[in-house]
Amino acid sequence: MKRWMMVLPLAVLAIILGFSLSVLTSKNPSPTGFESPRRPAPTAQLAGFDGPPVAIPQFRGRPVLVNFWGSYCAPCKLEHPQLMNMQAAGVEIVGILYHDPNPDEARAYLVSHGNPFAHIAEDLEGRAFVDFGAAGVPESFLVDGDGVIIKSLRGPFDAAAAGAFIDAYNAEKAKAKPAAAS
Repeated sequence: MKRWMMVLPLAVLAIILGFSLSVLTSKNPSPTGFESPRRPAPTAQLAGFDGPPVAIPQFRGRPVLVNFWGSYCAPCKLEHPQLMNMQAAGVEIVGILYHDPNPDEARAYLVSHGNPFAHIAEDLEGRAFVDFGAAGVPESFLVDGDGVIIKSLRGPFDAAAAGAFIDAYNAEKAKAKPAAAS
């Protein structure tokens, strides 16, 4: 009986290693993209970055693209021209400056390279980052007029992804309810 107690942990370890090896060497690799489940966007209000506070519910009735970024983030700088193209195509973009240790560098970058953001918020504590389900920067979420995340992208925009998001944004904008007359 004691021999079984000594062999059992080794057998379990061998099974785990065998399974892991089969998954890692599989000819059917896991997908590289990320499909976000539809879910309500977070509603917390964030401090504005050189402007008023920002909360996703303030955009109710129209779609908005939420982009987490930072001045320290090289992929964020790579995607910046695509964000500028998206803004030029009419996409309303909310930038969320995530854990940026140097806000002055972020300001300087936007001044020298253009500011694609209609609104900018700061997420110094990372609460919005977690609430959105983000994993890193850059990461973007398309929120429809009802406040539901309908599309997301982990990593930087390239031309193809930007085009797909512009198309999705325009489709949502066409479906959006007009604002009530006051």
